[in-house]
Amino acid sequence: MFQPGDLHNFGRRVTHVERASGSFFQKPRSVFWENLFFGETSPLERIFSSGENLGSRASYEDFGKPHFCLELQFTDASEGGLSRAIDSSELLNENRIQAIQRFGWLLAYCYIFGIRDLHRGNLVLTSRGLQPIDAEVVLTKLVLPHETLLLPFKSNSFASSGIGQLFPSPDSISPGDTVNLLRGYFACFEAIIRCRPAILSALNEIVREYSHVPVRHILRDTADYRSWGKESEREFFPEELVQLERGDIPYFFKFIGSPHLYYYSSADGDYSEVNVPARFKPGADREALHPETLLSESRIVYELLPSGALFLARSLLPKSYEGITSIDSGIRLSSGPTTLEIATKFGTWTTSRFRQEHP
Repeated sequence: MFQPGDLHNFGRRVTHVERASGSFFQKPRSVFWENLFFGETSPLERIFSSGENLGSRASYEDFGKPHFCLELQFTDASEGGLSRAIDSSELLNENRIQAIQRFGWLLAYCYIFGIRDLHRGNLVLTSRGLQPIDAEVVLTKLVLPHETLLLPFKSNSFASSGIGQLFPSPDSISPGDTVNLLRGYFACFEAIIRCRPAILSALNEIVREYSHVPVRHILRDTADYRSWGKESEREFFPEELVQLERGDIPYFFKFIGSPHLYYYSSADGDYSEVNVPARFKPGADREALHPETLLSESRIVYELLPSGALFLARSLLPKSYEGITSIDSGIRLSSGPTTLEIATKFGTWTTSRFRQEHP
């Protein structure tokens, strides 16, 4: 059931509308990024599906293509638009393994492209698997895949994260489930590595033409803003207070490649620069980055691929599990008493089996 969203930017919120052609959500902000990363007409989808990339096509058709199903309507890339409603449904048992593999693909995809804020409320569970329905925070330089919120991270619990729609608890994830998730994860990396030149060419053109489209920056958790006016020791800076005082949850945004952060200062769309307090600046600086920065081959192959895979194996495998497992052709996971090792054609990487506890 539709739950009205938070108020932003002079009392605007997502609304549910019925039209002769079906049920839609009217979004009062740009839907350009949803269309780029998850839309039926996405140029990225055309690249993945292209016959020029046959080496990545089979796994993409199985794991990746189902995520490009959003029907979005807009006339101005920087203004609001319509998103056709997607009905949720129970995950069919016969589709469960494939849905877990697709989740691994989605996790890698969002990790590489820096798509954040994909908590449970921004996803719909369908018979095919999970479908993102909101993508406002994109092109972030992520360190580990749980920053997408598809996995538990900080105050975002297991139940509130994307994976919580596939599994009732962390203990319900079997070693086989982890291997299937990693199979989708590696399939996505292979597809993006193969398609990287075409993807970069498309994204560079998009940046040139649509550099005026805002990219949202989430500076604090919404719960922190809801504490305003109550007994709270949090201090809010002026650009937050002016929005809180007009009844909005503060909303900030950047433009790709620019270091500046902005907020809307008038209902007509005028915006002003934010004087970002020092403690929030590192977070703002790593968002809305140029695709050339995020999609360098060395970063994808030698930073994200191993760091994310080892993190997933360490986080999801039961502590008691030991063994050697083939994830896919040329990819092997070895889980020993104290170490994890993943071997691929790009190299072999190891990490401590368990995180060290600090007093």
